[in-house]
Amino acid sequence: MASLIRSSLILAFARATNLALLFLSPILLVRLLDPATFGQYREFIAWAMITIAIAGFSISTNLLYFIPRDPQNANRYVSHTNWFSLIASALAFALLWAFRDRIHANASFDLVLPLATYAFLYLNLAYLDTYWIATRQPKYVFYYSTARTIIRLAAVIGTAWVTGSIEAIVVSLVLVEAVRLISVLIISQRIGLLSFQFDRRLIPEQLRFILPLGLATSLAQVHQYIGQLVISTQLGVLALAIYSVASYKAPVIRIVRGAISDAIFPEMVRRAAGRAVDGLRLWKRGTIGYAFLILPSFMLLFWYADVLIPLVFTQQYADAVPIFRILLLVMPLEAIELNTPLRAINRTPDMLAGNALLLGTNVLCIVAFFRWLPEQAILGPAVGTVAGYVAQLCFLGSRILRWYEIRLADLMKWRSLGAIWLCTIGVAAVLAAGEYVPMPELARMLVFGTLYGGAYLVAIRLFRLEEVETLFFKLRRRLARAPA
Repeated sequence: MASLIRSSLILAFARATNLALLFLSPILLVRLLDPATFGQYREFIAWAMITIAIAGFSISTNLLYFIPRDPQNANRYVSHTNWFSLIASALAFALLWAFRDRIHANASFDLVLPLATYAFLYLNLAYLDTYWIATRQPKYVFYYSTARTIIRLAAVIGTAWVTGSIEAIVVSLVLVEAVRLISVLIISQRIGLLSFQFDRRLIPEQLRFILPLGLATSLAQVHQYIGQLVISTQLGVLALAIYSVASYKAPVIRIVRGAISDAIFPEMVRRAAGRAVDGLRLWKRGTIGYAFLILPSFMLLFWYADVLIPLVFTQQYADAVPIFRILLLVMPLEAIELNTPLRAINRTPDMLAGNALLLGTNVLCIVAFFRWLPEQAILGPAVGTVAGYVAQLCFLGSRILRWYEIRLADLMKWRSLGAIWLCTIGVAAVLAAGEYVPMPELARMLVFGTLYGGAYLVAIRLFRLEEVETLFFKLRRRLARAPA
């Protein structure tokens, strides 16, 4: 268990580092590019991510299941994974090229050839990180993913700084993926994984694993970018620039969720093998850990959005504030993560249905706004995102109640969750008081944001929540061991 936690911490740190680096990208780009060019960059990313989500199908994740279970056939599983990716990427390239005229008619610049090339390169030999995780080598994941992120960021920012041209930026992205592909070929050759084996006995089982989970993951990823693509094609790149800035929530939710999920999921599976409710009990404690960290962060970001957006992204993106606040509502919804209990008992069809409901609800809201509220159409994808998460939560919650044979009262530690919400909202009186103090906006945010955090910690300790007290106990013990 200790080694699993150490691995989870390394992976969480790698994820946090990469997200932090990626978060720097828009902050720098909005200062180097005019809004129209920045919108074109986000347009290309939206097209690319949707293409990769659909064609990629999270194929490489099958290695996380098959290699630990059958390590002697690791080379064959890797080989099959690379063949699957090659076929999927070739189909994606062919379809993009076949519909190039229609795509070009809906894009602000000629992006089809670089888009198809970028997607093809991105999808191939994309197995290294999952292979290293499956073989318990998380430190290599950290090195590889961090280096890839830094090189990509340097290429985009450097090109934007020197040229300010969207065409040059897109070419730099393609070149970075080409370098990655060559690097992975070299690494694969050195570690003995560059093979072209086929084993007909193993392929059907791999496909049965890949198809449902891949479809579920693709739907979730399309959900993230479908709104940006619609705004780009219907409202233009300037509107997309505003919406893209609004969609950059602080990555704290992903960092915290990823770290805790990676740590508790293996133990959940072990306990669920005995009694499912034992695994569920562990998950409920993890959820309180999410909420304890996420809800006060949500409150601070929501309250000071009108200060943060102009400060971080410049005043010309101040119109993103209302959209940013709507999208922030996803944070408390994501704190209640319901996929893990279903994954622990292998209920992947319910996860697939939940992601389909998520995307479907989002699309319906977008269509409704564009048809009946055209003046507020830019808000449609944001409202659809929030509504989709609500619909998904209700559905997944109902499935957990059924498969675990529990009542709604037993689904969550409602008293603990209510206490966290009470502290989060009640202590906001500190933020409200700050609005009456005459001082610069930035100083007010720093001073009263800090006071809010301190008051929240004091208030939450009064409820003596088990998960929070355990966290404070471990923190005190760690500090006591620290050298003076």
